[in-house]
Amino acid sequence: MNPEYTLEDWSATLHRRPRASGNGLLAVVAAIVAALVLVAVFAHGPSPSAMPEAVATATPMPTPVPVISKPTRVAYSPPARPRCHGSRVEREQCYARRVGHLDRAEARCLAWLWDRESGWNPWAVNPTSGAAGIPQALGHGDVFRLGDWRAQIRWGLGYIRSAYVTPCGAWAHETSRGWY
Repeated sequence: MNPEYTLEDWSATLHRRPRASGNGLLAVVAAIVAALVLVAVFAHGPSPSAMPEAVATATPMPTPVPVISKPTRVAYSPPARPRCHGSRVEREQCYARRVGHLDRAEARCLAWLWDRESGWNPWAVNPTSGAAGIPQALGHGDVFRLGDWRAQIRWGLGYIRSAYVTPCGAWAHETSRGWY
């Protein structure tokens, strides 16, 4: 390898077509080898006499700013909702956990509360007070139909949130005063 080659000589070598007869792979290999030789010679700083005048007097290029590409979009799939299987009460309690976004402790307080109030019976009516449904709604008008346990659970959770903030708050009131 002649160290006195100029950039133009190496560039011409790189762009010269190899004399391969119909072998495209050989042409690719020859181009890669020529590019590697070009990089190797000029990466170690050849003598200024071997470089053209414009290259020798040019100011160094600034460090390139990395290009940040947009993140690839991944299809979002929400976590699977728990399936509500089992007895009627288990399905009702599972539904209450889902719509109320309750953790285990709050779900347990709600289960204790409504076990005590109605036994999770959507047809329950207190013969003394007239309170009705799973949450034993009293004096709020016709807020749901008896038997419609989903509507009763939604209404009951809304009432608990507005009056006691959490099911455990309602359970604490129930255990201290006997009602919520």
